[in-house]
Amino acid sequence: MNMTFKDRLHLAAVIITLLVFGHYFYKAYAILAQPEATLTAITGLMIGTVVIFIVLIVAVAIVQGIVGYKDAAQPEDERDRLMGLLATRNGHYVLLLGLVGVFVGLYLGATALQLANIVLLAWVIAECVKSLSVIIYARVGV
Repeated sequence: MNMTFKDRLHLAAVIITLLVFGHYFYKAYAILAQPEATLTAITGLMIGTVVIFIVLIVAVAIVQGIVGYKDAAQPEDERDRLMGLLATRNGHYVLLLGLVGVFVGLYLGATALQLANIVLLAWVIAECVKSLSVIIYARVGV
């Protein structure tokens, strides 16, 4: 499959996001399941996750830029902008569903930490949907 520079970056972003934040939610679930869960208990995990995420995204972007430097220099055309807008729309729909999940959590009596993690989960899923939408739109032709 011949992928463009931007498609490879989007695919890498999805993989890194799922791996890094999947690990975060796995660990956070164990912390949040305890009744005495506090902000300090999860802060270190969150900071470490964000740092690892940023380092991996930057490293992949640098490697992709070195490997595909000719493709990276191409300007964005109208089709790319349209795909980006449609993908952003899809991501916002998912984020809106996550907001509904926050209201359901409020109704069910979730703690502030649990609600914050629901928002984070919605953001993670929305970003994955956005990146995957760009890849799909590029494949099927928009």
